[in-house]
Amino acid sequence: MDPQTVASGYAPILSEEQVADLGLASPDDAMLLVVAHPRRDGVSVNLLAPVVVNRTSGAASQVILEDQDYPLRAALG
Repeated sequence: MDPQTVASGYAPILSEEQVADLGLASPDDAMLLVVAHPRRDGVSVNLLAPVVVNRTSGAASQVILEDQDYPLRAALG
């Protein structure tokens, strides 16, 4: 799902290796998605490991953000 619906201003920083692996020429080439996890007490999303999609090539990967303070389980709602 779109992380902006959960955390406005969500702007993770990818490593140079992650950018190169996905072939991203500019930040606008990246589409960010987060994985939602249904649980008994509600739904949470993983902001620490977004799925990054190259809008041009379609290449995609779930990346782990390094040295960033995003939660692994951010509650929806």
